[in-house]
Amino acid sequence: MQRQILITVLIAAGIANLTFAGCAMLDTSTQVRDADAKMNLGEYKGVKHAIAVKDFENQSGWSGQWKLGYNLAIMLESALYDSGRFVVVER
Repeated sequence: MQRQILITVLIAAGIANLTFAGCAMLDTSTQVRDADAKMNLGEYKGVKHAIAVKDFENQSGWSGQWKLGYNLAIMLESALYDSGRFVVVER
């Protein structure tokens, strides 16, 4: 009876060891290729259209301190402006 319990405990310890060893092998480092994350679009010589960006509606079910929809709209406005292909107007 004690031998069976010992074998069960050793098997459980072996499985736990393999599980934790697998977690230790995960690579959690982040690689940054370009610190500025600029787009390489080339020079644009066409007509610059005037556009406005509306806030996104947060349908994720998560609502914390951040205004996700507003912040995403600001990020999109910045990217469109930085591309040099659009005239971004206030909404």
